[in-house]
Amino acid sequence: MFKERIKEMENYKIFLVLAVVTFISTFFWTNIRFFDISIQGDSARYVPMAIDYLENGTLTIDGEDTYTEPLYPLFIAVLFKISNNSVIFVKIVQVFLYALSSILLYKILLINFTKLFSFLSAFLFSIYYGFANYAGSLHREMLFTFLIIITAFFLFKKNKKYYDYFFIGLFLGLGTLVNASLQYVIFFIILNFIFIFYKKITFIKLTKILIITIFGFILILSPWLIYTSYKNDKINLNPAIAPRTGRILAFRTYFMEKVYNNYPKYLIGHIFGYYFIEKFDNDFDIRAFRNFQPIRNKIDELKNKGILYYEMDSMLTKEAADKIIANPHKYLLMSILDFINLNNPMIPQRFFGGNNYIHFMFAEGRWPQIPEYVKILILLFIRLIWYTFLFFVVYGILKSIKKWDKISWFLIFIIYFNIVYSLLHAIPRYVQPVYPFYFVFALIGVSFMWDKISTKDYKVFNI
Repeated sequence: MFKERIKEMENYKIFLVLAVVTFISTFFWTNIRFFDISIQGDSARYVPMAIDYLENGTLTIDGEDTYTEPLYPLFIAVLFKISNNSVIFVKIVQVFLYALSSILLYKILLINFTKLFSFLSAFLFSIYYGFANYAGSLHREMLFTFLIIITAFFLFKKNKKYYDYFFIGLFLGLGTLVNASLQYVIFFIILNFIFIFYKKITFIKLTKILIITIFGFILILSPWLIYTSYKNDKINLNPAIAPRTGRILAFRTYFMEKVYNNYPKYLIGHIFGYYFIEKFDNDFDIRAFRNFQPIRNKIDELKNKGILYYEMDSMLTKEAADKIIANPHKYLLMSILDFINLNNPMIPQRFFGGNNYIHFMFAEGRWPQIPEYVKILILLFIRLIWYTFLFFVVYGILKSIKKWDKISWFLIFIIYFNIVYSLLHAIPRYVQPVYPFYFVFALIGVSFMWDKISTKDYKVFNI
C-alpha cells in the first residue's frame, strides 16, 4: 500500500513536470504571437461561426452555410460565452488541453512501456514546436489531437468494461465532428478488434463490443447528420459531416494535371526543397501545387448560381471521380507527392519569419542576407535530421510489429492518416495529431539501435 502511494506521488511529479514543460514550450515557440488576437487563416471561418452560434443559434458565416465541421466552432463559442469573446482565453484552454494530452500519452505508454521510455516520449511531445504553435493559435489541431489521444487511452486500457468501448466510439465521433477525415477510422478499429479478440473471447462478447463501439460513434454523429439533412428547407438524402470532399478532390485533380509534365522537378522539390529547383530553372512555377485560386473561382461561380454546398459537393465529387478514373497514373503520382508533403518537417515560425512550410524555405528570394552556401548547408542539415527521424520511426515500427497488441492502435492511426491525406490533399500540418505516435516509434527505433551498439540492454517494453 505504501509503495503504491509512493509510485502515485512520483507519477504526480511527472505529471507536473510535463504540464510545466508544455506551458513553457508553448510560450517559447509562439512568443508574442500568443497574445495576438487577430483572426486570420482557418480561424477566419471558426470565429465567425462561433459568434453566429452565440448570436443566432446557427453555424454560418454571414448567414451562409459553410463546409466546416461543427465542433471546433462550438468549442470556441462555449469559451467565448465564458470569457466574453476572449481569444486569449481560448488559447489558454488549448494549452491546458496540450498539457493534459501530454500527461495522457504518458499514462497510455506506462501500460506497455518502461517509465523512462514513457516519460521521454511524452516529453518530446511537450517540447515539439508544431503542437505549441497550434495550442497558441485558433486552429482545431490541438482539440483534434486531444480527442485522438483520449481515444487511444481507452483503446489501450487494460481490462476494459463495456462502457469503455462506448467511450471509444464517443470520442471517435467527437473527433470526427472536429475533422471529418477521421470518419472512416472506425472501420480500421473494428477490424483490429476482430483480429485481436479472434478466438480469445466468445463470438457473443465480440459482437457486443463491436455494437457498443459503433453505437457510441453513431450516437455522437447522428444529431449533426440529421440537422444537415433537413436544413435549407430541402431534404438532403446524402448528408455529410462537412460537404468538402468534392472541393478537395477538385483541387487534387487540378494539381495532378498541373504537375504531371514537370513531375521530376516537383518530386525533387518535395524531397529536397524548391530552393534547389530555382537554382536550375528560375522560371519554374514552384507554386503550381499550391495554387488553389482557379478552383476557388469555380466554387464561387457555383455559389453565385445559388447552388448549396452539399449539392456542390456531389457535383465536384463526380467530376473529380471521372478525371481520376480516366487518369489513375496521374492521381497516383500526385498521391506520392502528397505523401512526401505530409511527412515533411514544419519550420518553427519564431525563427523563420512566419514561414513554416519548408518546401519554400529560402526560395523566392527569401533571406537574401544569408550567403548561398549557408542556405544550402541549413537546408541539407534540416533534411538530414528529419529523414533520420523518419528512419527511426520506420525502424521502430518494423522492430515492434510483432508486439501488435502493444503498439497496434498507434500504428493504425499513423497508417490511416497517411492513406487518407495522401489520397486527398496533404500538408505537414494535417499529420500533426499523430506525431505523438511518431515520437513513440522513433524512440523505439533508437532504443533497439542502441541495444545493438551498446553492452547494456535498455528494454523498451514492460515484458
